[in-house]
Amino acid sequence: MNQAKLQENGTVLVSLYYQCLPSAVGGTAGFVAMRLEQTEGSAYGEAFDPANCNGQKHKVTFDVAPGPFHPGSATAQAVVSNASDSSRAEKFAKLTVR
Repeated sequence: MNQAKLQENGTVLVSLYYQCLPSAVGGTAGFVAMRLEQTEGSAYGEAFDPANCNGQKHKVTFDVAPGPFHPGSATAQAVVSNASDSSRAEKFAKLTVR
């Protein structure tokens, strides 16, 4: 997604879609992580969640903290991986915090 929703407490909600394949070791277990940074004001936050690595597309919404974030541009990094790291993807994007 290209937007993040600013919360009253300074955190932001960021949604993303991910897809990963199962591993021989951990089955469908995996993780998805999000990092968000705003250079103006030096805001930074991270969030993590278990991933369902079953080869299907999934949507997850993170409450990225601690921030505090403010309206404007932000740089996002997302990573998804299965338990054995045999199915892994990383993406960088510019987001607008609103």
